[in-house]
Amino acid sequence: MGFSGNNNIETLLAQIRLNPLDPALYLSLAQYYYDEGEEEKARSIVIRRREMATTNAMIHRGWGELCEDLGLARQALESYQKALRFNPNDEKTLLRLAELLADVGRYEDSIHYLKKLLKRYPENEPAKNMMAENYRLLGLKGQAEALSSFTSKENENTIVRQFPISISNEDIQNVIRLFDGRERGYGLQKIDARSGELFYQIIDLPLPPEVIRAHLRGEVTLGFFPLREDKTIKVSGISVWIPFRVMAANIKNHGHLMFLMEKGRSYMLRMNSMLKSYGISSYLEDTGSYQLRLWLFFDRFIHFLKVKSLIQDLMKYQPLSIEESLMVEPIMPTVPQGVSWVEQVMMLPLGVHQGTGKRSLFLDKEGAIYPNQVKFLERIREVNISYIQQAVKNLNSKKTYQNPKSKFPSGQGPFQTLWENCLIIRKIGEKSLAGRDLLSEEKVVLFYTIGLLDQGEEWLHYLLEPGPRYHAEKVSRQARRLAPNPISCIKIRDWLPELTSSVACNCSFDLRGGKYPSPLLHVNPHSVPSTTDIDQIEKLPLKEIALRYLRLRNELEELEQIRQRTEDILERHFAKKQINRLKIQEKVLSRREYEGQITWEIGFE
Repeated sequence: MGFSGNNNIETLLAQIRLNPLDPALYLSLAQYYYDEGEEEKARSIVIRRREMATTNAMIHRGWGELCEDLGLARQALESYQKALRFNPNDEKTLLRLAELLADVGRYEDSIHYLKKLLKRYPENEPAKNMMAENYRLLGLKGQAEALSSFTSKENENTIVRQFPISISNEDIQNVIRLFDGRERGYGLQKIDARSGELFYQIIDLPLPPEVIRAHLRGEVTLGFFPLREDKTIKVSGISVWIPFRVMAANIKNHGHLMFLMEKGRSYMLRMNSMLKSYGISSYLEDTGSYQLRLWLFFDRFIHFLKVKSLIQDLMKYQPLSIEESLMVEPIMPTVPQGVSWVEQVMMLPLGVHQGTGKRSLFLDKEGAIYPNQVKFLERIREVNISYIQQAVKNLNSKKTYQNPKSKFPSGQGPFQTLWENCLIIRKIGEKSLAGRDLLSEEKVVLFYTIGLLDQGEEWLHYLLEPGPRYHAEKVSRQARRLAPNPISCIKIRDWLPELTSSVACNCSFDLRGGKYPSPLLHVNPHSVPSTTDIDQIEKLPLKEIALRYLRLRNELEELEQIRQRTEDILERHFAKKQINRLKIQEKVLSRREYEGQITWEIGFE
């Protein structure tokens, strides 16, 4: 199988005496001895003559093949590489070198030469089969199947039925809202059937909703361009992945790859926790292809270089140190290429990665998979860039910072005051924080009390997020459209009679100035407006006047009940102290009894 030559030993030796500098003759002599079973003589010639100078690639390949036969793997590699130096695209040399590299465990280099071979000779079946096996060992079954006739039979005979998910127009709008980017253009992830490599087919058209629907169903895999024409982005984050060279080097050490992924997951969860402590919402995704992405969604478009700088600052305070086995970088819309930068297409979450056949999935704060991935998009909350700027500022100044919500319900502020003084608000809030679904009336109570406080929108998100039907965008939209008047205690009792009776809702307020009872009076009397003047009421329609009258009657009845309970309490205290008069500032509260009836009078001293 070596370089062809005259097998007559005498003739061959005579030719060598005439041409002692011809390496082809020594190769033929070594091959002759090997074929005759005299391996020591063949090995001696290889060691002494293999380095003879020549530009003939076939001779170097011949030395490589003979070295392989003699078990000289290192020398064989050197000879094949020399052969490629003079003929870089030689099909046989590329294949033999790739096979030998795989045999000695250098899978990364083997795959490199296989890719080069398949790019030049896409119909080379041994190379395709070998590359397919490498992809299979790496868990890239989609790429393996593209190169071979083998098709995965997973789940083919299962008796458990699977049903396609229903994708609503609102689900599609959530995707468009969160992953908004370039005004025109998107990519479809494909596999090159010749080399098995992934690529994106770029479509220079606006992204149709039906393509997004197909992506969510796993029928196609979409890529999007985050960068708009004005170089701004609305989504970014941090990416951790295993480089292909590390994957290839550990092609038969799958446990090590899983160890690296767990390290990456742990890092991302720590980063997520750090961001949360600064009031920054972030969302972890496993792409299904040895990559994790921690997404940040912004409430407006921001220049991508500004975002990049802020994320790099955050990453400095949560370093990842696993030598070079894992890569961590900001998720950016461009990648370096030569001396410039090129816009890149990114795989849209929740799709099926064509290489691995695995679906991209969002993970919770414990690293577990969320059960309903499409509906999870409703829970994603966009963050204001000022929160990240403040976090970086505190980190740079080494100032210890804790998000006020992390200390909840301790601390001071309007929300804590309301929480401590209104049992109704606390009960509804505790119910939501426990992950239970709220009644629509209970949500309205929170919106028209907490939602009207300073930073009310932030507190609404905090309370409602654990609930099963939390929708971040709807909460923000409703919080920004609230009417200025808070809900009254009368309305709360009317809507939630069982809850109000169970917690003894009997707060007493100063209602001077025409104010009506409301939980917000615990926080600030000025937060509750005065009732409408009678002159303005006269201009209203009859039904509206009647409704307001009924509301006033209800409030009066409620106040009368509170007055009676308060008088009973006063009676007990006056009797205990054996007094009938009590001076309060400039006034005197007097207790009078006539024919068994007790009355209370307020006068001046």
